[in-house]
Amino acid sequence: MVSARSLVILIAPGPVLGALGLCTCLLPNAQFDHHTAENNNFAGDGDGDGETEFLQQQPGKTCDKPLWCYTDDLFNPVGGPIWIQECFTADMAPPFVLTRIEYQLAARDAELGPFQFELRAFDVPSQSPGEILYSQEVNPDSEAIVGTNQILMDIPPTLESQHFCVGFSTELPKLKSALGVAIATESNLAASSYFRFEGDGRCSVPDWADIIAFKPNPTGNWCLSAEIRRR
Repeated sequence: MVSARSLVILIAPGPVLGALGLCTCLLPNAQFDHHTAENNNFAGDGDGDGETEFLQQQPGKTCDKPLWCYTDDLFNPVGGPIWIQECFTADMAPPFVLTRIEYQLAARDAELGPFQFELRAFDVPSQSPGEILYSQEVNPDSEAIVGTNQILMDIPPTLESQHFCVGFSTELPKLKSALGVAIATESNLAASSYFRFEGDGRCSVPDWADIIAFKPNPTGNWCLSAEIRRR
Protein backbone atom coordinates (compact mmCIF):
# COMPACT_ATOMS: atom_id res chain seq x y z
CA MET A 1 0.00 0.00 0.00
CA VAL A 2 1.38 3.41 -0.93
CA SER A 3 1.73 5.83 1.94
CA ALA A 4 -0.34 8.99 1.73
CA ARG A 5 2.60 11.12 2.76
CA SER A 6 3.08 14.06 0.42
CA LEU A 7 2.45 12.08 -2.76
CA VAL A 8 3.37 14.17 -5.77
CA ILE A 9 2.58 11.58 -8.40
CA LEU A 10 3.73 11.94 -11.95
CA ILE A 11 0.30 11.04 -13.34
CA ALA A 12 -1.82 14.15 -13.67
CA PRO A 13 -3.71 14.56 -16.93
CA GLY A 14 -5.70 17.60 -17.96
CA PRO A 15 -6.00 20.79 -15.93
CA VAL A 16 -4.28 19.32 -12.87
CA LEU A 17 -0.94 19.60 -14.67
CA GLY A 18 -0.59 23.29 -14.05
CA ALA A 19 -1.46 22.90 -10.39
CA LEU A 20 1.33 20.38 -9.92
CA GLY A 21 3.80 22.53 -11.81
CA LEU A 22 4.58 19.92 -14.43
CA CYS A 23 6.79 21.08 -17.28
CA THR A 24 4.93 22.03 -20.44
CA CYS A 25 8.02 23.43 -22.18
CA LEU A 26 8.53 20.63 -24.69
CA LEU A 27 10.48 21.62 -27.77
CA PRO A 28 8.86 21.01 -31.16
CA ASN A 29 10.90 18.70 -33.34
CA ALA A 30 10.05 18.66 -37.03
CA GLN A 31 12.76 16.09 -37.79
CA PHE A 32 10.59 13.17 -36.72
CA ASP A 33 8.09 11.36 -38.93
CA HIS A 34 5.09 9.63 -37.37
CA HIS A 35 6.33 6.38 -35.80
CA THR A 36 9.53 6.54 -37.82
CA ALA A 37 13.08 6.65 -36.50
CA GLU A 38 15.12 9.72 -37.32
CA ASN A 39 18.29 7.74 -37.97
CA ASN A 40 17.96 4.87 -40.41
CA ASN A 41 21.45 3.51 -41.00
CA PHE A 42 21.83 0.65 -43.46
CA ALA A 43 24.77 -1.69 -43.91
CA GLY A 44 25.01 -4.75 -46.15
CA ASP A 45 26.86 -6.46 -48.91
CA GLY A 46 24.80 -4.95 -51.73
CA ASP A 47 22.35 -7.78 -52.33
CA GLY A 48 20.29 -7.36 -49.15
CA ASP A 49 22.02 -10.16 -47.24
CA GLY A 50 22.92 -8.90 -43.74
CA GLU A 51 21.36 -5.47 -44.25
CA THR A 52 20.60 -3.78 -40.93
CA GLU A 53 18.62 -0.77 -39.77
CA PHE A 54 18.96 1.05 -36.45
CA LEU A 55 15.81 2.83 -35.25
CA GLN A 56 15.64 5.52 -32.59
CA GLN A 57 13.39 8.49 -31.87
CA GLN A 58 15.75 10.66 -29.81
CA PRO A 59 19.34 10.66 -31.16
CA GLY A 60 21.48 13.26 -29.45
CA LYS A 61 18.85 14.08 -26.82
CA THR A 62 19.47 14.12 -23.05
CA CYS A 63 18.23 10.98 -21.33
CA ASP A 64 18.55 11.52 -17.59
CA LYS A 65 15.03 11.58 -16.08
CA PRO A 66 13.05 8.45 -15.19
CA LEU A 67 9.35 8.05 -15.87
CA TRP A 68 7.86 6.06 -13.00
CA CYS A 69 5.61 6.64 -10.02
CA TYR A 70 7.32 8.64 -7.28
CA THR A 71 6.59 10.50 -4.05
CA ASP A 72 8.08 13.86 -3.12
CA ASP A 73 11.13 13.56 -5.36
CA LEU A 74 11.56 12.29 -8.92
CA PHE A 75 14.27 9.89 -7.78
CA ASN A 76 12.24 8.49 -4.86
CA PRO A 77 10.13 5.75 -6.49
CA VAL A 78 6.96 4.24 -5.10
CA GLY A 79 7.43 1.05 -7.09
CA GLY A 80 4.79 -1.24 -8.52
CA PRO A 81 4.32 -2.92 -11.90
CA ILE A 82 5.20 -0.91 -15.02
CA TRP A 83 4.73 -1.59 -18.73
CA ILE A 84 6.53 0.58 -21.27
CA GLN A 85 6.76 0.43 -25.07
CA GLU A 86 8.46 2.49 -27.78
CA CYS A 87 6.98 1.98 -31.27
CA PHE A 88 8.65 2.26 -34.66
CA THR A 89 8.01 1.98 -38.36
CA ALA A 90 10.98 0.50 -40.21
CA ASP A 91 12.07 1.68 -43.64
CA MET A 92 13.20 -1.88 -44.35
CA ALA A 93 10.51 -4.05 -45.89
CA PRO A 94 9.67 -7.19 -43.91
CA PRO A 95 10.40 -9.90 -43.16
CA PHE A 96 13.30 -8.99 -40.89
CA VAL A 97 14.56 -10.02 -37.46
CA LEU A 98 15.06 -8.00 -34.30
CA THR A 99 18.68 -8.49 -33.22
CA ARG A 100 19.13 -6.16 -30.23
CA ILE A 101 17.82 -3.13 -28.35
CA GLU A 102 19.55 -0.32 -26.51
CA TYR A 103 18.03 1.70 -23.70
CA GLN A 104 19.02 4.36 -21.20
CA LEU A 105 18.31 3.76 -17.54
CA ALA A 106 18.06 7.00 -15.55
CA ALA A 107 17.53 5.36 -12.15
CA ARG A 108 16.60 2.12 -10.43
CA ASP A 109 16.09 0.78 -6.94
CA ALA A 110 18.60 -1.64 -5.43
CA GLU A 111 15.71 -4.09 -4.89
CA LEU A 112 14.88 -4.24 -8.61
CA GLY A 113 14.18 -7.84 -9.57
CA PRO A 114 14.16 -9.66 -12.91
CA PHE A 115 11.81 -8.21 -15.51
CA GLN A 116 10.76 -8.95 -19.07
CA PHE A 117 11.77 -7.51 -22.40
CA GLU A 118 8.72 -7.54 -24.69
CA LEU A 119 8.44 -7.20 -28.45
CA ARG A 120 4.89 -6.27 -29.42
CA ALA A 121 2.95 -5.69 -32.58
CA PHE A 122 1.77 -2.13 -33.16
CA ASP A 123 -2.00 -2.04 -33.44
CA VAL A 124 -2.61 0.58 -36.13
CA PRO A 125 -6.40 0.97 -35.64
CA SER A 126 -6.09 1.66 -31.90
CA GLN A 127 -2.72 3.47 -32.24
CA SER A 128 -1.24 1.54 -29.33
CA PRO A 129 0.93 -1.50 -28.57
CA GLY A 130 -0.70 -4.81 -29.44
CA GLU A 131 -0.04 -8.47 -28.75
CA ILE A 132 3.27 -9.80 -27.43
CA LEU A 133 5.29 -11.39 -30.22
CA TYR A 134 8.41 -12.31 -28.23
CA SER A 135 9.75 -11.92 -24.70
CA GLN A 136 12.84 -12.78 -22.68
CA GLU A 137 13.93 -12.22 -19.11
CA VAL A 138 16.24 -9.31 -18.31
CA ASN A 139 18.93 -9.70 -15.64
CA PRO A 140 18.86 -6.59 -13.41
CA ASP A 141 22.48 -7.09 -12.35
CA SER A 142 24.02 -7.11 -15.82
CA GLU A 143 21.41 -5.61 -18.17
CA ALA A 144 19.88 -2.84 -16.03
CA ILE A 145 22.65 -0.53 -14.89
CA VAL A 146 22.22 3.23 -14.70
CA GLY A 147 23.39 4.48 -18.08
CA THR A 148 23.36 2.72 -21.45
CA ASN A 149 22.28 -0.91 -21.67
CA GLN A 150 22.16 -3.37 -24.55
CA ILE A 151 20.05 -6.51 -24.75
CA LEU A 152 20.80 -9.10 -27.42
CA MET A 153 17.94 -11.31 -28.53
CA ASP A 154 18.45 -14.94 -27.43
CA ILE A 155 16.53 -16.10 -30.48
CA PRO A 156 16.12 -13.12 -32.87
CA PRO A 157 12.38 -12.99 -33.59
CA THR A 158 11.08 -12.53 -37.13
CA LEU A 159 8.77 -9.59 -37.85
CA GLU A 160 6.31 -9.64 -40.73
CA SER A 161 5.27 -5.98 -40.35
CA GLN A 162 7.15 -2.69 -40.52
CA HIS A 163 5.23 -1.53 -37.45
CA PHE A 164 6.41 -2.88 -34.09
CA CYS A 165 7.12 -1.88 -30.48
CA VAL A 166 9.82 -2.76 -27.95
CA GLY A 167 9.84 -2.30 -24.20
CA PHE A 168 9.60 -3.86 -20.77
CA SER A 169 7.21 -5.16 -18.16
CA THR A 170 8.02 -5.29 -14.45
CA GLU A 171 5.34 -7.20 -12.59
CA LEU A 172 6.91 -7.74 -9.16
CA PRO A 173 5.53 -5.89 -6.10
CA LYS A 174 6.73 -2.54 -4.81
CA LEU A 175 10.40 -1.60 -5.29
CA LYS A 176 11.19 -4.90 -7.02
CA SER A 177 9.59 -3.18 -10.03
CA ALA A 178 11.29 0.20 -9.61
CA LEU A 179 12.78 0.46 -13.12
CA GLY A 180 13.44 4.08 -14.13
CA VAL A 181 13.84 3.97 -17.91
CA ALA A 182 14.88 7.41 -19.15
CA ILE A 183 12.72 9.90 -21.00
CA ALA A 184 14.15 12.29 -23.61
CA THR A 185 12.32 15.44 -22.53
CA GLU A 186 13.36 17.32 -25.68
CA SER A 187 11.48 14.83 -27.87
CA ASN A 188 7.72 15.09 -28.40
CA LEU A 189 6.82 12.54 -31.05
CA ALA A 190 3.19 11.57 -30.43
CA ALA A 191 1.81 8.04 -30.87
CA SER A 192 5.27 6.57 -30.27
CA SER A 193 5.92 6.20 -26.52
CA TYR A 194 3.43 4.37 -24.30
CA PHE A 195 3.11 3.29 -20.68
CA ARG A 196 0.82 1.54 -18.20
CA PHE A 197 1.16 1.65 -14.41
CA GLU A 198 -0.40 -0.45 -11.67
CA GLY A 199 -0.80 1.41 -8.40
CA ASP A 200 -2.98 3.61 -6.23
CA GLY A 201 -4.60 6.92 -7.13
CA ARG A 202 -2.85 8.71 -9.95
CA CYS A 203 -0.37 5.85 -10.17
CA SER A 204 -3.14 3.73 -11.65
CA VAL A 205 -2.99 3.84 -15.47
CA PRO A 206 -4.56 0.51 -16.49
CA ASP A 207 -4.70 1.13 -20.24
CA TRP A 208 -1.94 2.07 -22.67
CA ALA A 209 -1.38 5.83 -22.54
CA ASP A 210 0.55 7.92 -25.09
CA ILE A 211 3.10 9.84 -23.03
CA ILE A 212 2.92 12.97 -25.20
CA ALA A 213 -0.89 13.12 -25.01
CA PHE A 214 -1.05 12.20 -21.30
CA LYS A 215 1.66 14.67 -20.22
CA PRO A 216 3.09 13.05 -17.08
CA ASN A 217 6.16 14.49 -15.41
CA PRO A 218 8.59 14.09 -17.09
CA THR A 219 7.13 14.07 -20.59
CA GLY A 220 8.98 12.98 -23.71
CA ASN A 221 9.91 9.85 -25.66
CA TRP A 222 11.43 6.73 -24.19
CA CYS A 223 15.19 6.43 -24.67
CA LEU A 224 14.83 3.09 -26.39
CA SER A 225 16.21 2.01 -29.77
CA ALA A 226 16.15 -1.16 -31.85
CA GLU A 227 18.28 -2.85 -34.47
CA ILE A 228 16.75 -5.03 -37.17
CA ARG A 229 18.41 -7.21 -39.83
CA ARG A 230 17.02 -8.47 -43.10
CA ARG A 231 16.19 -12.12 -42.78
